[in-house]
Amino acid sequence: MHKEGYYKNIEIDNIKLKKYLSQKICSDKALVLVLKADNLIVGFFVAEIVEYFFSKELLAIDSLFFIVKEKRKSTGAMKILKSYFQWAESHNVKEITLSSTNGVEVEKIEKMYAKLGFRKVGVMYKKGV
Repeated sequence: MHKEGYYKNIEIDNIKLKKYLSQKICSDKALVLVLKADNLIVGFFVAEIVEYFFSKELLAIDSLFFIVKEKRKSTGAMKILKSYFQWAESHNVKEITLSSTNGVEVEKIEKMYAKLGFRKVGVMYKKGV
């Protein structure tokens, strides 16, 4: 994931990453999913339930979603998303969000999300310094 996308020039802090994942795994407001094939991890997904900054109502937001290139045409992505949707709905959220900020296969992701009934709301711009 790191070598393929937009963030490839940002150093990974393994201690920080482990702490982040541990916090999410231990949280009752977070979802961590792993996709395996042939006993190898080939994908992962992290999301959480948060309040809107202006309301006490809840929404589900994803923060990590990656599947190795060789497995992207498999049913793995749909299995992960189905689990995410069910989990989010079980938390009585007002909305479910999906995002993609790593710049990998953006057009394919947009088409897949649109087919699932999601609509594009805004954009994100980045500038290195």
